[in-house]
Amino acid sequence: AEGKGAGGVGSGAALIEANMGRWNGDDFSLIARTGTGYEAVQATLDAYLDANAWAATPTMPPAELGAHGRLVHLVSSVAGTLRSAPAEVLEREPALPSLVRFEPVPSEAGEEIVETVDLNTRAGIGYLLHADAEVVAGDYRALRELQPTLFEVD
Repeated sequence: AEGKGAGGVGSGAALIEANMGRWNGDDFSLIARTGTGYEAVQATLDAYLDANAWAATPTMPPAELGAHGRLVHLVSSVAGTLRSAPAEVLEREPALPSLVRFEPVPSEAGEEIVETVDLNTRAGIGYLLHADAEVVAGDYRALRELQPTLFEVD
């Protein structure tokens, strides 16, 4: 392939770094697209499948972000049967203006939860997204402070 991003790759083997690592499977595209106007997975597909879209992909991130965001891994400090849905617990607290998506796992009363010891046992994800970086930072702190009570077990 010729042009930007090709890295001068000719024939033969080539190592392509996609920087997916442990994020693989998490949908961070909403935060990336809203903040920068594009995201890496779509840009990669465009590079191979849509020359016009690839040509329109910026070569550098924007000077200013369209929004600020965080993908928050939820942590459970308890194990047992959920007494109530984590979303119900969250609703009893002050609003978090940047929380656009809340995906606890497990999510319903009666389901089993394990104590978080690594990424494989995390208790879900929260997506924070807002035009103001300070709002995101404040909501991140608030969400972390709520975690010890977010998962009520019997």
